[in-house]
Amino acid sequence: MNTINRRKLLCRPRGGLNDMVSQIERCCRYAELTNRAVIVDTDYGADSFGDDFDRYFISRQQHLILSAKGLDHELDCASTFPPSLARRMSSYKSSWDQRKDGFVERESGELLTFDFNEDYPHELLVHQQHGRLPISVSIFMRLSLRPELTKELLARVASIGGPYLGVHVRHTDYRSDYRPLIDQLAGGEIARLFVATDNRKVLDEFRAALPGKQIFSFAEELSDDGSPIHLRGRRVGNVHRRNCDAILDLLLLALSVGVVSADLLNGRRDFTKSGFAVLATELFKQKRYLSGLLGPTVKIGLD
Repeated sequence: MNTINRRKLLCRPRGGLNDMVSQIERCCRYAELTNRAVIVDTDYGADSFGDDFDRYFISRQQHLILSAKGLDHELDCASTFPPSLARRMSSYKSSWDQRKDGFVERESGELLTFDFNEDYPHELLVHQQHGRLPISVSIFMRLSLRPELTKELLARVASIGGPYLGVHVRHTDYRSDYRPLIDQLAGGEIARLFVATDNRKVLDEFRAALPGKQIFSFAEELSDDGSPIHLRGRRVGNVHRRNCDAILDLLLLALSVGVVSADLLNGRRDFTKSGFAVLATELFKQKRYLSGLLGPTVKIGLD
């Protein structure tokens, strides 16, 4: 069994991909200051990512562990904060508390997090929250993409066959005003468009409205009824395939000659773009993160 010979921080991120990597990066930065190992658990509940993060990425840092598999006994035996989780790491339940603006342990009502400005004596800290942060893109300095995903990414780039514009439209739980984007793209000079969307009807509309463009999309599982794909967990479809497609969509957007995205109609007041679009745009702007993520032999789109 894998054991970790230092204090630990168990990160169980919630939300979509940008929220997840935001919370993981936040935990990594705290752990570096307080000499802890970070254990990332993205397969802890029905509404989580639904799979171990190490099936998609390899950690480039010794004290960043991308799966909690085989660690149940070690985590249960540790002194824990929040204290309500002691000896219950594999059994506690969480729920959203509107008044506390966070996820709480259901029985005690304790927030599933800690004060990031404080150092704790406990052997194990637990952080299970969502939320986007401007530091999210930095997580890719700590990770490498699994070779099989890199191979698939290169195959998809080759299938597109030349420079392309990356387009993102979120249109399930968050709805987008994407028709002005279609009008904008109709007059553009770039013939190849990679469209990353979670809604099949949106993809069909782009293809019908832009007959003069080559439109590429690779994700196998798109929403037909407006239900959010990232909340399906294990209940519907192939969770591994769905997660792979989301990660590859993100990287294909970042490797494009430019990223455009539709504004949200029903987002919060403090943002107009989806977290996925924000993360893709940051990766596009800061391609140095992609160099380490994809490895030294992958040069396409990194010049």
